[in-house]
Amino acid sequence: NIITSKAIAQYEAMNAASITVSFELSANKLKKLKANVPLGAVVYGYMPVMKMRACPGRGPKGCGDCKGLQTLTDRKNEEFILICRDRKYSELLNCVPLYVGDKAMPNLGFETLYFTIETKEEAMDILRQYKARELPDFRRTAGLYFRELL
Repeated sequence: NIITSKAIAQYEAMNAASITVSFELSANKLKKLKANVPLGAVVYGYMPVMKMRACPGRGPKGCGDCKGLQTLTDRKNEEFILICRDRKYSELLNCVPLYVGDKAMPNLGFETLYFTIETKEEAMDILRQYKARELPDFRRTAGLYFRELL
């Protein structure tokens, strides 16, 4: 959750070789960050919205035959992916992926495409679309990069 130059300086003091800034940071504020190491950002992925020790997908008899991947549906009928992490905690992913391949992002040292549930073929197609700076052929969000919340 790095969102300030002061936080970057603290990580640099701990010998960080590179830093991924928070995906909650706006692109305008990202441009203004000062760093001596490469700064990167997550530019694609189903971003985690919550981690839970008590899995909401767990039944009364425990995990049973759960394969570690379920969905939760909200009141708007949006499906959120629930991933079991070694039966230690569950991670709830956003219902649509972050994708900014068609947007003008600040100059970055690196970009991270965060694949979680995509097949190899889907990941390759997303990477192709991203490299071509295309509009994606799927629902997506640009996250907070282009909103001024932080």
